[in-house]
Amino acid sequence: MSCNFNTAQINFNIVPTQLELTFDDINNLDLLDPTDESEWNTMFDLPIYGSPFTSAIVNSNKVTLIGGSDITLKYGFLGGNAYYLTSIVDTGCIILLESYPIFDGYKGPFQLLTTIEFPYLESIIDNGFAYTKITSFVIGDSTISIGTTIFQTNFYITSITVGKGLTTIASNSFRGTIALEDINVNSDNSNFCDIDGILFNKSQTTILYYGQGRESTSYVIPNSVTSIGDHTFEGCTNLTSITIPSGITSIGDYAFSGCSYIESLTIPNTVTSIGFAGFFGCNSITSLTIPANVTSIGDNAFCGLDITTLTIPSTVTSMGKQVFSGCDLLEDVTISNGITSIPEGEFGQCFSLTQITIPTSVTSIGNAAFYYCESLASIIIPVNVSSIENNAFALCSNLKTIYIYGTSAPIVTNYTFGDYAATLHRVSGASGYLGYPWTNTAKFATIIEDL
Repeated sequence: MSCNFNTAQINFNIVPTQLELTFDDINNLDLLDPTDESEWNTMFDLPIYGSPFTSAIVNSNKVTLIGGSDITLKYGFLGGNAYYLTSIVDTGCIILLESYPIFDGYKGPFQLLTTIEFPYLESIIDNGFAYTKITSFVIGDSTISIGTTIFQTNFYITSITVGKGLTTIASNSFRGTIALEDINVNSDNSNFCDIDGILFNKSQTTILYYGQGRESTSYVIPNSVTSIGDHTFEGCTNLTSITIPSGITSIGDYAFSGCSYIESLTIPNTVTSIGFAGFFGCNSITSLTIPANVTSIGDNAFCGLDITTLTIPSTVTSMGKQVFSGCDLLEDVTISNGITSIPEGEFGQCFSLTQITIPTSVTSIGNAAFYYCESLASIIIPVNVSSIENNAFALCSNLKTIYIYGTSAPIVTNYTFGDYAATLHRVSGASGYLGYPWTNTAKFATIIEDL
C-alpha cells in the first residue's frame, strides 16, 4: 500500500507570531544593554496572560519579540520603557488588553506612540489608546466591541477602519478625536456602515458619528434616519448649518453639544425627545422652536444658546435640570399649561430675562430655578405652587415685586428669595405667612393683601 504525500501542500515557511516594538532611541531603555538580544530575556516576563515570548531580535531601534500567543497585555506593560515607544505592531500574539487602559498616555508613557496595530484584539477597552499620537487605526475583523473614549484627547487621528466583526460601539467611543475625518466600515459588517466616512447603523436609520475633523460647513442628514445618536455631532465646530429631516423622532445625549458655529436649526415636528446636553453650548443659535410633539427634554439640553424668546409646549411632560441655564440673552419665556414643575437651575444665569409666564399647572419651583436672573423685576407665582426650593430667586437683584396667588404660603427656605426688600402681594387671609422668612423685612419690605 502506498501513500501519496504532497509536500507542495505544506508551508514550511510559517512565520511565528511576533510583536514588533520600535523606540525613538533604544539606548534610553532601562536595560543593561538594550542592543544585546539576550538582555531581552528579562522582558519575556512582560506583564501578560498567555504563552510568553521565547526569543528576541534587535535591529537598530526595533525589537521583535517572537513566539507568544493568546496574550492579554496587563497594566505596566514595558514599565518605564513605555516612555520611548513609538510603534507597536502585532501579528497575532495579542488578543486582549487588560481592563485598565494600559496605553493611556495621559501621565507620560506612550505619548510618543504614533503606530498601533492590534488586528486580532477581541475587544478594545475604555480609554484604550487615549492621549496617544496615532494618526490612523484599524479595528480588526476579530474585534467585536469597543469601549468608551478609546482615543480620548487624541489630536492626530484622522481615519478609523472598522472590520467586519464589530457588533458593539459605545455611544462615545470616538469622543475627543478632534481631527477625525472618516470612519470606513467593511462592507461585510452586518451591524454598521458608512456613507462617505460618516458612521451609521447598517439600516441607516441611526446616524452614529460625524467626524469632528471634517471640513464641510454644512450637512444634510439622510431621509432614512429616524434617530440621531449620542455624541454624533459633538464638537463639530466646522459646521455652520445642518438639516434635520422630517421623520427624526429622537435626538441623543450630547448630539450637537459644542457645535458653536451652527447659526440656525430647525427641529422637525416629528421629534419627541431631546437628550441630555443635546444642544449644549450651541451659542450661535439665536432662534429656537420646540416642536409640539416633544415630550421629554434632558438636562442642559439648550444651555448657553443665544435665543431671546422661548415657548415650552404643553406636551413636555419630562424636563431635566438646567435646560436653559446660561441663555444670557433670553428675555421672554412662556411655559405652557400642563407642565407641573420648573426643575433645578432651569433658567439660572439668564441675565436678560425680564418676563416669565408660569402656568397654573405648576406646583413646584426647583432649587436655583431662576438663580442670578438679575433683570427680572417681577414674578407671578400661580395658585397651585406649593413649594419653592432653596435659592430659586437668589441674586435676582432687581426682583422688587412678587405676586403669590395661593391661599396658603408655599413652602420656602430662608434663601429662596434674596435680600432685596421686595413688595409681596398675597391673597387676603392666606395662611402660613406668620413666620420667617415672610416676616424678614430685608426680603419683603412691604406685604400687601390685595389678591
